[in-house]
Amino acid sequence: VVQGFELRPGCIETLAARKGLRVQMGAHTVARRPSTSEEAGQLSIREGEDLLEVSRVIEADGRPVAFLIDLLPCDIVPEPELLESFRGSVLDLLLRRGDPPLGASRTEITAVSAAPEIARHLSIQRGDVLLHFEASLHGRDGRVIDRSHSFFLPGIFRFHVLRRVGHPADAGRSTAADK
Repeated sequence: VVQGFELRPGCIETLAARKGLRVQMGAHTVARRPSTSEEAGQLSIREGEDLLEVSRVIEADGRPVAFLIDLLPCDIVPEPELLESFRGSVLDLLLRRGDPPLGASRTEITAVSAAPEIARHLSIQRGDVLLHFEASLHGRDGRVIDRSHSFFLPGIFRFHVLRRVGHPADAGRSTAADK
């Protein structure tokens, strides 16, 4: 169980500043599209039901360093609001809105080979190794309201996982995010 871990573009900006890099959002898209069977299951919607896909490249000093993808059910944020209010972070947008109330986020961190589409966005070779953060953001009611895939070039940023230890009251406790 990992607790206290958060990844946000604000954190990326802080990490970049420590290394003397300027960070900005590069190419980005917001698209409505039908969900796949897997996505529908993860987001508790019907297969084929529309979702919103937000993808963007994060650049440091003018070169791509990360590619981020968020998938949200259409009832979470109206598409026009997302198009008007999006500045690079879906989490920040949701926090600003305050609705739905946010709960926990579960993130799995792995090393993956860059698929051709991801490699193209990051201007790297297909098969190059990337850090992959796959997260499910839960509302306080336990519903998954955002699924994200974040791909980072290794060596640019150092990520740390913080975990809470020595809290027997938390041992064995299950939350909606654990299910």
